[in-house]
Amino acid sequence: MKAITVIFLLLAISWSLCAKDGAQILAINSNRKGIVINQGADVGIKVGDDGVFFLQKAVDYPQLIPVAEGKAILVESNHSGWYLTKVQQPSLLVKRGTLLFIRGQDTLSGRSPWNFRQQKRIFPKKSDISRKLKVIPDSKIVRGDRYQTVTLLPHIKPAKHKEIVTTNYGVWNRDPQGEEGRSRKFISNVEHVVDRSKIEEKISNNILKTTTAAMVKKFNSLDRGLYTLYRNQEMGGFIANSKFSYPNVYNQYRDRNIDNLKKISPNMINLVQVNGGRWSSAYTDPELRSELVQSGIAYNVRQHLRKEESQGNHEILLHANSTLTDHTVETDSDQRGRGIHLAVGYEYHLQKVNRNLSSFALDVGLIGGSSFVAIDGRNARTEEVRFQLGAKWYLKGGPQVVGQKIWYVGAGYARGTARVYRSTSNAANPLSWRADLLALPYYTLGFKYRFKSEVDLHSLVPIGLGLNIGIIYEQYTLSPSKTLNGNLNGTVLTTDMKLLLGLSIYI
Repeated sequence: MKAITVIFLLLAISWSLCAKDGAQILAINSNRKGIVINQGADVGIKVGDDGVFFLQKAVDYPQLIPVAEGKAILVESNHSGWYLTKVQQPSLLVKRGTLLFIRGQDTLSGRSPWNFRQQKRIFPKKSDISRKLKVIPDSKIVRGDRYQTVTLLPHIKPAKHKEIVTTNYGVWNRDPQGEEGRSRKFISNVEHVVDRSKIEEKISNNILKTTTAAMVKKFNSLDRGLYTLYRNQEMGGFIANSKFSYPNVYNQYRDRNIDNLKKISPNMINLVQVNGGRWSSAYTDPELRSELVQSGIAYNVRQHLRKEESQGNHEILLHANSTLTDHTVETDSDQRGRGIHLAVGYEYHLQKVNRNLSSFALDVGLIGGSSFVAIDGRNARTEEVRFQLGAKWYLKGGPQVVGQKIWYVGAGYARGTARVYRSTSNAANPLSWRADLLALPYYTLGFKYRFKSEVDLHSLVPIGLGLNIGIIYEQYTLSPSKTLNGNLNGTVLTTDMKLLLGLSIYI
């Protein structure tokens, strides 16, 4: 059977695919005893290595399923063939399937090498070795029906790095003992000759099996998923302030109390149902406050108010901007007007990152439109496309508040390209060139009003609408992409003020 498996691996070893995570099965024989994976000498696999294969189910709540154990018998640079010595889940061995893979050498990394020591004991001629090997002779223990009391040997703590000692026994026969000084591949004992590599392999296999078994047990017992591994860690800059990841007794007690506070106690519900609005008349102010907190009513009221005042996590912006200042010259009647721009953007509420940032938001947008400026005494029109990135601070409440007028201030920058058309004496043939556009910085001042949305489980289109009005002030630079003909200076540096009017859609 093993020979058939080796022949199959030789034929299939040329297949080569790549998997981003784990080991991908490139080929598998019919009896599920041989597989080819897409990992080889490049990742340190050697002929004779032991390995264990797992299947991971789910991500946030991972479950590891042991699939098979095997030994590498053929190794190339980017793939290897494995003879499976034990298969727990043959149905999970699927061609092009991906399995997690652990080598025995990975579990041994960092350990000190095994220290083998051989000793030989020589007994007098004509001695009975089998009797000598007994730890305590029978004569010292049993005398008819009576037993002799012996002193217990003191417990000796084992050394940190254990030695593996094998002993060979013999009887003195006046032969020279020079052979004792020679290094041997085989280590002798009283029963049979043992290859040193066999001892190392057995110990390594035991370490691999116990390590992987502990790993599977740990991952499969994560009731709260991977969150348990990072419990109570708060990042401050690049350093974790707390490193206590295991949920101790106090944490579990605190979590149970918090969960209980979120629920209104049955006694409180019954009290309100019986007494109606006068249920609290018998309480003093401190007693009433304590009862509201302990019964869970205070928590639920705060949650309801917060949900009522704040809606939507995603906001799409649709804006129109109109230039308020005139940058053209009256002596040129061509290419005159006020610039108009249309924008589409997305606003990201930082409350989703940290509640302490609930008054801040980031926005990105794509803007297109036209402007009118004067260049060397002649008017010019620009057709622009720009990308902008900015931040907003909402002075009262936050970007998610509904039913209120929320003032905000913001800043950012915009960058893009523009096509410039400058008027000439021949109106039908204006000069044209491409320019780079930069608005750094720009400032915004305005307010947003989000209309209340009757969003519920029965809404056909679960969206809400809002109105945005504001003023934009920016420093505006246009620079030609290449040198212009003649002495024409196409660079424009000016300040601009725009009126913003827009609609927001929140989900």
